[in-house]
Amino acid sequence: MILSAGEIASIYYHDIFDYSLTPFDLIRWRAGKNVRPKDLNLEITQERGYLFVKGRKGLIFKRVVREKNFQRKKEIAQNAARLLAKLPTIKVIGLTGSLAMQNAKDSSDIDFLVITQKGTLWTTRLLSFLLLKLARIPTRRFGDKEEKDKICLNLWLDETALSWPKTQRNAYTAHEIAQIIPVADKDKVFEKFLWLNRWIEKFWPNAIKIRKAIFRSGKKLGPRFIEFIARNFQFWHMRGKITRERVSRKKALFHPQDWGEIVKTRFYT
Repeated sequence: MILSAGEIASIYYHDIFDYSLTPFDLIRWRAGKNVRPKDLNLEITQERGYLFVKGRKGLIFKRVVREKNFQRKKEIAQNAARLLAKLPTIKVIGLTGSLAMQNAKDSSDIDFLVITQKGTLWTTRLLSFLLLKLARIPTRRFGDKEEKDKICLNLWLDETALSWPKTQRNAYTAHEIAQIIPVADKDKVFEKFLWLNRWIEKFWPNAIKIRKAIFRSGKKLGPRFIEFIARNFQFWHMRGKITRERVSRKKALFHPQDWGEIVKTRFYT
């Protein structure tokens, strides 16, 4: 079995997340030159149509089980997304994290990316939680120990702040963006999101086809003071709870575990 450097790097990268690859997966997830493992003496094994680092045969069973989890969790996610999409200020809802890779544990929550209309992020976030609560759809909140099948609204972006900061552009964030599955998209805002983050092709050149987006200026809905009140109320509520999270007027990124730092232990990023 002869593998290219990009294919070996990809297998090693996905090993971090307990995910074995098929030869077909390697076409999409072949690593670019910017994904460079620190350990160059890697032995890759192939069995039952899966490729993995030697000694990690158990990943085959994990993948089969987690793909079954995906079907059940995806239905829950779609039901929640259909409800949230009724809010006029929501432009995009996307599945993210392990579920987007069909690699979620049975006990895992369901991570969402939400892109909102210009100037409405914090109002929309507040309304989203209220709407899900009224519909009795469980959401993951700060301090939850039981997270199974709960909706986790952990990535929020204003439609005018879609480009990822240059200081945070690496193999991990590129993969996280490339694997997003949009389940609601209004006015092709997700297409705009990908175009503004086309730097991900330097890390995963075959992962997703990015088309040039047409940019339209968004319009704010409602008086500015409503957004001001909603933002300050939530900032007050989150005081003392912020650790690795990044929150601002146009972005709210909640990451309980910093996988990017874990990737850095094995890769030059």
